Amino acid sequence: NGDAALLYTEARIRIRRARALDDAQGACALLERVIELDPNHVAARLLLARMYNTDFWQQIAGHDVRAFRARADRLGREAAALEPDNVD
Repeated sequence: NGDAALLYTEARIRIRRARALDDAQGACALLERVIELDPNHVAARLLLARMYNTDFWQQIAGHDVRAFRARADRLGREAAALEPDNVD
């Protein structure tokens, strides 16, 4: 899906340039949209899982992160199910 590929690239750029929580949240929203457009987009799932499980979580210290960790776990499991032979 061309739209999903463009959004994924935009999300990666925004993550790299993020200087504030709003920037990271916007990038995560783009990654969620990529997954909606292309349910088989493994890279978007893995990057979003990383954001929710580590980078993103660290930027929102003090917040209840259970939902973010649960979403990260689901995304990782879904990615593994889509490409079970992929070592990443």
